[in-house]
Amino acid sequence: RRKGEEWDEEHALILHYAKSLAGETATATGAVTAGNDVETTKHVTELAENIQTLEDDKRYLQDELHQLRRQAASAAADAEREKELAALNQDAETKQRYEKMRREKDRLEARIDVVEEHNRQLMTQLQRLRHILQEQQDRQSSVMSGSVSGVWLRHNK
Repeated sequence: RRKGEEWDEEHALILHYAKSLAGETATATGAVTAGNDVETTKHVTELAENIQTLEDDKRYLQDELHQLRRQAASAAADAEREKELAALNQDAETKQRYEKMRREKDRLEARIDVVEEHNRQLMTQLQRLRHILQEQQDRQSSVMSGSVSGVWLRHNK
C-alpha cells in the first residue's frame, strides 16, 4: 500500500476513537450535563475538521509532489535529449573539421607531387647542362692541347 492510504486510515481511526472516547466519557460519568455534551461534541467536531483539513492538505501536497516528480523526470529527459543533440552537433562539427583537413591534406599532397615533378625536371636540366659544360670543357681542352702541341712542335723545330 501507499503511504498516503496508511495515513488516511490512521486519521479515520483517530477520528473514530475520538468520537467513541467522547461517547464513553459521557456514559462513564453518568451525569453529563447538556453543556458538557455540547462542548464535547464541539471539540470532536473541531478535531474532525482539523483532521479533514490535514487530510486535504496532505492530498494537495501529494499531488504537488507527484507533479514535481513528473516535471523533474521531464526535465531530466529534456536534458538528456539536449545532451544527445549536442553530441550529434559535435559529431557533425568534428566530421566537418575532418573533411576540411582531408581536403587540405589532398591539396598539399597534390602540391607536393607538382613540386617533386618540377624538381625532377630541374635535375634533368641540370644534368644536361653539366653534360654540355663538360663537353665544352673537353673540346676546349682538346683544342688547347692541339694548339699547345702545334706551338710546341713549331717552336722545337
